[in-house]
Amino acid sequence: MDSTYQNCFAILEDIRFGIQEHSDALVRGQQTGLHSNDWLIRKINDAQAFVYSMIRKRMPGFFVASASITGVDSVYTLPADYGSLIIFKDENGHRVLPVDYDMLKLTNQQGSDRRYYKKGNTLVLDKDGITKTYTLWYFRKPRDMHTGKVDTGGTGSCTLDKPAKRIVDYYNGSVIESITGDWHSTISDYTAARVATLSDAAQAVAKGEHYGMVSEIPDFAHHLIAPRALLDIRSTSPTCKAGPPKRVDLELFNDHLLTMLRDYQDTEPDVDWEEILGDFAPRVQIWGTLME
Repeated sequence: MDSTYQNCFAILEDIRFGIQEHSDALVRGQQTGLHSNDWLIRKINDAQAFVYSMIRKRMPGFFVASASITGVDSVYTLPADYGSLIIFKDENGHRVLPVDYDMLKLTNQQGSDRRYYKKGNTLVLDKDGITKTYTLWYFRKPRDMHTGKVDTGGTGSCTLDKPAKRIVDYYNGSVIESITGDWHSTISDYTAARVATLSDAAQAVAKGEHYGMVSEIPDFAHHLIAPRALLDIRSTSPTCKAGPPKRVDLELFNDHLLTMLRDYQDTEPDVDWEEILGDFAPRVQIWGTLME
């Protein structure tokens, strides 16, 4: 089928064409070539992270999100797509402020429910026993993509393939597209058992359908993921039939990146991206003979 989105299956297919190791069976994981799909998909997600880092500060509005999170004994677990904090507010809309570790309450003190510190993927209030619902405003980050086959089908839900994360709510809000079933939907709920509930409750999903997750960076930047991944793959794989990347490959990628930044950036309009990205001298040194 022709994909509605540049989903992970479509990107993987572009990658296999780019490394001159393509067949439908390889893309679908029915055969194993010189490069495994798992490894190529890791490179795809690395490329997605790179593109995200390039546009995040220049187009911040695309990544602003909010969530209501409820405390469990003053511990507030951050959403799966949490990137960095904008503001944390209590139930009355008052700002909750960060506190230095050396300023935390002593054992015999009550502490404050308007102070927090970060611990792992949680925010912890300085006062014990809080179970109220607070509001988090944050910059979201794109979750890892993958492609695979539906493990268990159903109506309005399905069990994703083993590459899927076993993290509760990890794919909530993500778009999934079926390759063989010719449908796409948003995942409204997700369990650690890899069960995805679809926003289209009437959608029939068959066991064995091939699907691809859709990148959460803006769709106007999706076309940059495959060429960025190819630069990485061709520079690190000694068995790649396409050989190492040349200067022209990096110049072409930078041209596409520059065009996207110029067309869509919503901050720093006077930045000269051509000057920033057009100087290849340090890159030639980094890439060595790969760029000659």
